[in-house]
Amino acid sequence: MLSGRPGDEQPNRSADEQGNHGGRPSLTWTQTYSADNCRVYSDATHNYNEFNNSIINGDVTIGNKSQDDELSGLPRADDAAFDSRALEHEPLCLKGTRADLLKKIIAWAGEPTGEPVFWLSGMAGTGKSTIARTLARKWAEEKRLGASFFFSRGQGDRAHAGKFFTTLAYQLARAQTGLASGVCDALRHNRDIPKKSLSEQWKQLILDPLSHLNGVSLILVIDALDECDGENDIQLILQLLSQVSSVRLQILVTSRPETPIRFGFGEMPKAVHRDIVLHEIEKSIVSHDISVFLRNEFDNVRKQRSYIPVEWPDEPSLLRLVQKADGLFIYAATVCRFIGDKDSSPQERLTFVLEDSMEDGSPTEQLDLIYTKVLRYAVVEYLEPDIKDRLSQRFRRIVGSIVILFDTLTASALAELLGTEQGEVMATLGSLSSVLDHSEKQGSHIKLLHPSFRDFLLDDRRCRDPQFHIAGDNAHRYLVVSCLNLMSKHLKKDICSLRFPGTLKSEVDPSRVRQHLPQEVQYACRYWVNHLQRINVKFRDNELLNRVHKFLKEHFLHWLEALSLMGNLSEGVLMVKTLDSMLTPTSTEPVRKPVRQYFLRGLFKSRILAAETPFSDGNRHLCAMARDAVRFVLKWRSIIEIAPLQIYCSALTLSPRGSTVRGQFWNDIPRWIKNSPEVPEDWDPMLQCLEGHSEGVNAVAFSPDSKLLASAAEDNTVRLWDPTTGTSRCALEGHSEEVNAVAFSPDGKLLASASQDKTVRLWDATTGTSHGALKGHSREVNAVAFSPDSKLLASAAEDNTVRLWDVTKGTSRGSLEGHSGEVTAVAFSPDGKLLASASDDSTARLWNIELLHVIQTVNTGTVVFHLSFPSDGYLQTNEGLVALAHPTHGEHQSRTDLQSALCVSEDWISLGMRKGLFWLPLEYRPQSFAIHGNFIALGCPSGRVHVLKFDPDLVPSDVSELEV
Repeated sequence: MLSGRPGDEQPNRSADEQGNHGGRPSLTWTQTYSADNCRVYSDATHNYNEFNNSIINGDVTIGNKSQDDELSGLPRADDAAFDSRALEHEPLCLKGTRADLLKKIIAWAGEPTGEPVFWLSGMAGTGKSTIARTLARKWAEEKRLGASFFFSRGQGDRAHAGKFFTTLAYQLARAQTGLASGVCDALRHNRDIPKKSLSEQWKQLILDPLSHLNGVSLILVIDALDECDGENDIQLILQLLSQVSSVRLQILVTSRPETPIRFGFGEMPKAVHRDIVLHEIEKSIVSHDISVFLRNEFDNVRKQRSYIPVEWPDEPSLLRLVQKADGLFIYAATVCRFIGDKDSSPQERLTFVLEDSMEDGSPTEQLDLIYTKVLRYAVVEYLEPDIKDRLSQRFRRIVGSIVILFDTLTASALAELLGTEQGEVMATLGSLSSVLDHSEKQGSHIKLLHPSFRDFLLDDRRCRDPQFHIAGDNAHRYLVVSCLNLMSKHLKKDICSLRFPGTLKSEVDPSRVRQHLPQEVQYACRYWVNHLQRINVKFRDNELLNRVHKFLKEHFLHWLEALSLMGNLSEGVLMVKTLDSMLTPTSTEPVRKPVRQYFLRGLFKSRILAAETPFSDGNRHLCAMARDAVRFVLKWRSIIEIAPLQIYCSALTLSPRGSTVRGQFWNDIPRWIKNSPEVPEDWDPMLQCLEGHSEGVNAVAFSPDSKLLASAAEDNTVRLWDPTTGTSRCALEGHSEEVNAVAFSPDGKLLASASQDKTVRLWDATTGTSHGALKGHSREVNAVAFSPDSKLLASAAEDNTVRLWDVTKGTSRGSLEGHSGEVTAVAFSPDGKLLASASDDSTARLWNIELLHVIQTVNTGTVVFHLSFPSDGYLQTNEGLVALAHPTHGEHQSRTDLQSALCVSEDWISLGMRKGLFWLPLEYRPQSFAIHGNFIALGCPSGRVHVLKFDPDLVPSDVSELEV
């Protein structure tokens, strides 16, 4: 790591200085340093490096640390619990309402041997959250509540699953001292659990500790699961929750009946969950409860205004309101807030609400009508046309921003973000207290009182008044520009004035970060890419893309520095990758390969676009910079997270000469680095180095969509990885000996692993949950393959047999016998009717699946370890093509030209049978490999998995195109 002294700044470099990369790496210190200073600084740097390496290697242990301290290190969404300060004033069920429903759910909670999951579903506004809060409070008083998490879109950490399980684990450990030791043990064993996959967090922080808990069954309350961002996360959470049958835990889940959630519960066994649909409860019961609610609220209005007669409102008016509510509590609540507004005349507003006739329509028609009335009354009622137009524009700008924010802001922070006066924000919100929760108190955040208001404003079929309808694309675009403007105004090098480049992030007081990076700037840093992603970005929108490019050219490193100081650099990695993927042309866009010369090292040049796109020249440069930014942040993420200012020292100095980021920010390298070390021209192809296995990797495999990578190792484990970010999703443990092979099912749902323990195991590819072991072989299993429909699995073993398994039932379909030596490889034909097997008896056999007998035997002359069906009439082996007497039919495996041409030998990645494409140094030489699309995974004896990515448009198709 390169570090400097306080106060050093970087002057402009001459062209000669920028080009001086030859010779031995060297550092030239400025003359102001004394020898003693240099020695002290060198010793401090050495000690820090040793300490840092000890941390990385897991050699540092921290003793005598209390459980409270350990638990406090768990990331959590502080406002997610039912009794948090943020939810303090949210309502509970009134006495006498929801009686039958509450009785049923309470009875379920009293049956710990029944279904462990209770799903309470209902359309927006039916009172799900109020019921959940009421039950959570009751169970907390009875010491039965383990934890609660109330999701809420647009509420920061409550809007996604990132801190879901860590928050639940923290609350569970606080609720049950017996769980605290289990959670702390898991944290001591693996301090990176909060960064692991949701599956790993669930298993290690919740499921495993609960498995050792005796006594009363605890209850989790999870409210508004539909408000969690990401359908995949929602479905994963439901898959994981279905595992609770093995522990003493019951879970109440509330949500709207949206497709991902209905699908998730549909996948659960019936014995695992019980359901009630709120909007299907008998209407007379719900109407009674709404009537009780209205009477109670109007009683409060009368108490606050002594002049209102006791008989107000009359019975017909109450009945009319109940009818208008049509089962939606949110309608009744909004009406009561509107009528009871402190600056209003309740009688006048009630008349205003009731003046429309009842009409049959959509389930939300009356709710939409009351929202429209509230807005017209508050914003534009009785005003002149020019004033109405001005106020409507201000409404769409300010309220339109509020309803699409990814986290809540104070009025002052929102004003700063939007570049307007706080008074203008407060004036807009002043008459909207029936739909927005806001206060003039300092630090008070603006919140939606109910998500149905957001739904209403963003849907032009529901919000039919163009004065109020919010066009989502326009609102997100406005916030992208606002975020970019704000960041460009505030971000700068060393924004917290740390001065010393070796300052650790852990040494920076959070209050200092908040002082220099106020709430609105932190919001812009965290969410500008999210807003950009929500826009249907057209490549012809050059104005917006030019703004993005200008920001990256001027502030990319400042942005990463800020994210590191905020503790959100991992989000930055994902944002940079998202930006790159958004700017990468799709296969449907017209492309024309540019005229260029090929250089071997240029196969991986991040600054060259693979194909010409319909972008302007400036936007092509933006694409190149985004692509280079991905490599930059993946390469230097670890040091930037530890010491933010090293982004200008180690990261910038040691990046390749051809890096767009390095070239753009060259002048930010500290001046005490006189001559940069010699660095390569371009990034190497190693996109990721995945570390987790303790012994050699025997097999690797990509999922069909390439979003997952599985590795099988000599340490008896299988690991699932995100090959793009390098994140370990989970470790699959169950085999008692080395794992020899892994394979994903074509539908991507299952993973099969074969082991020297003579078994094949099936795993859920999303959650890592074990589906059990398939036993039948008498010796170790060498290979596995799924049929094209994912219903059958073939396994090849040292017992000279191939076995077929029914994946759904987990039973054997039969054994294929005929080889005289161990079977080394298996593959299904594209139509699924034939199976090929290869053996060390130097033969390949073709089997009829239905009849379970051999129909062709081919003498290969050598041992074959790889089989596939590349086209009709041929079998591909690692020794070449074999003609088949029985041609296959069906859809053949889709492979890119690059994927078909590349092959990996001991020390080369080759194009076809020719060597010379890419030589592998000793530490990268694999004992297993997998190729999928543009990605290559190398499983190495060291236990590491290296992921490479090639650019198919830059890989030469002929040796003559190579220029060294």
